[in-house]
Amino acid sequence: MLLLATLGASSRARAEGAGQAPPADAGASVEAAVVDPRATQIRALLAGTLDVGIDPQSLFDVSLADEGAVQIDAARVRTLLQGLEDSARAIPSARGPSKPSASASAAASAQSAIQALDPVRWGARLDLDRARLEFYSLPPQRREELLTAQAVRREASRPKETDEERRQREAEEERERALAAARSARTEAERALAEEMARLVAIEREVAHVQGQFHVLRGALATRRESLIGWQRRVREAKAGTPSDADGAYDALRRALRGSRDELSNVLVALNEAASRVPELGPDRLSEIPADISTAEVIKRRTLIARRIDEARAAERSVADEQASTLLDEVTVLNRER
Repeated sequence: MLLLATLGASSRARAEGAGQAPPADAGASVEAAVVDPRATQIRALLAGTLDVGIDPQSLFDVSLADEGAVQIDAARVRTLLQGLEDSARAIPSARGPSKPSASASAAASAQSAIQALDPVRWGARLDLDRARLEFYSLPPQRREELLTAQAVRREASRPKETDEERRQREAEEERERALAAARSARTEAERALAEEMARLVAIEREVAHVQGQFHVLRGALATRRESLIGWQRRVREAKAGTPSDADGAYDALRRALRGSRDELSNVLVALNEAASRVPELGPDRLSEIPADISTAEVIKRRTLIARRIDEARAAERSVADEQASTLLDEVTVLNRER
């Protein structure tokens, strides 16, 4: 494939020396791509169609931000390909009747060494070098444009961060900062203060997460109420249809009613147990902090979180009541329609 079959053919050698991919057997090209897909990926980068999951830097061995390194690698690859072309031209003279020249002998020796290599891997490596040289040979400004375009496409493909994810991320970053402050504290009192702040931030994050779950549950209950209207419509249609339609609707209605009753029972048990998913604030750990160390910021944060915990528990009770009411209505309606 590629150069192996061309070291004795000057037309192909010229194509390789110019950094162009010579014609090759389709099956061999596929094999080479399997061995190393980076040549194909670099050409996709050049065409502006590189997969957004691929970072262009991963396709090169030198930093693309280092223009000096790029130029050195370009010179290395260009010299390699030119040397292979020169070797291909020198091989015929080594086979003539007269004593071969030193360069022809070296070329013949190089050809023998190449022929001992895995042809698919060797061809794939050369194809990668040619693809890299194509990129290196572009003006710096054009290379930068291609890299910027790929970066924009990669950023656009990333899932957008939700408000909940943003809050969780910011809370975790704040907690890490508090822990870092605790590690670098000069005294035990300062360390205890920073650790308490980190603990409060973690509780605040959990409260926000639970509040988000309550919001999701309210949405699910609204959907459930809409589904109940659909059940009523289905019963009306079954009554107006065939006996088979009525039997099918009746069986489905019984299954739905059984499931609703079980869910209602579980919700009522949970209401009676009064177990809360909202975390506790925990004991005040500031009493042992010396008076000369300001605790105002931590106290302010604790007061804020205490209020949010109260709000979350009120929301929890409200959504639990709403859930029980929705399920009770559902059981009543399904039982009547049955």
